[in-house]
Amino acid sequence: MFNVGDNVAGKFLIQRQLTPGQFGTVFLAQNYAINRRSFLKLVECDNPRNFRELIEAYSQNCNHPNVGRIYAAELIDLNGPNGLTTFVLMEQEFLDGITIQGLVEIRYLPIGSSARYISDTLHAMEYLQGNGITHGDIKPNNIVIVDQQAKLVDFGLSRNAALAGAPRARDEIYRTHQAPEFSRTNEIDEGTDVYSCGITLFRAINQIADWHGLVTGVRDWEQLRDSGQLLKRIGYRPEVPRKLRMIVNRACAVDPADRYGSCAEFRRALDRLRFIRLWTPSGPNEWSSFVDGISYSIDTTDVRGGYCVSVKRNNRRLQPDIRFATRREADEFVVRYLYENTVA
Repeated sequence: MFNVGDNVAGKFLIQRQLTPGQFGTVFLAQNYAINRRSFLKLVECDNPRNFRELIEAYSQNCNHPNVGRIYAAELIDLNGPNGLTTFVLMEQEFLDGITIQGLVEIRYLPIGSSARYISDTLHAMEYLQGNGITHGDIKPNNIVIVDQQAKLVDFGLSRNAALAGAPRARDEIYRTHQAPEFSRTNEIDEGTDVYSCGITLFRAINQIADWHGLVTGVRDWEQLRDSGQLLKRIGYRPEVPRKLRMIVNRACAVDPADRYGSCAEFRRALDRLRFIRLWTPSGPNEWSSFVDGISYSIDTTDVRGGYCVSVKRNNRRLQPDIRFATRREADEFVVRYLYENTVA
């Protein structure tokens, strides 16, 4: 493997190793031949020559603002535990951002922001599928947010219609994100991408960071997934509005015929939603939203004999404060208010 300072393929200077992914190892490097900062991904696979051909086909077609670019791929021989091994070395666009996975891990991601990022992702998928490419591995770790725009990355598990014989790493796929039919056919298509994108949206709006641990901790999760009961068992956060729940449920339908017929149809359903607030927790007992220069807040305070909920716009009360005898009643009111004041 590479170390910091290594010269690779006569044109890359390794700056640091990034967190290893599910499929390959990623490095930050400087392409000093053309003075470009890039990500390098090193992938070992059964048929590296075919895999390089697959990646090069992507690099010629992946030119879209919501798709992370793949500049080139080449073969490289390295010594490993089993002797000399051939790897595929991919040069990818350097993205100075954070994944949806990273956002959910560090803070509450507003529901409206989640929907917008997934809309961007679906836009990328429309473009890719128009070029005969099925991604096959949609998940929060493969969506990078740069300047408030989502970019879809990591095509290691994809399929290209023009290269039907090229292998892909089916055994490495993130199975808890895959559609029920994948377990039977081991095949990916537009319908499985719609499903995986729906699961990604479900995770984002429900702030689920450890999806694999959560799902595999559910008894008989595969049977629940195949019967369409898995999301119901896990459940939505109470503030997620009904209109958005319905969109996610359709995207994650068990029968592909009941899902959105395309990524474009899925995206249009999301884009029709009008988010009026981007709520985030701003304190132990307060939620706030700042949209188009207007701030909103709803907070709960302890008062003599109960609890008081205040709703404000630009720090001025929108209505008289509401008193409740118990914390539970106050919390239920707040959740209901968020539920009703997120989507118009």
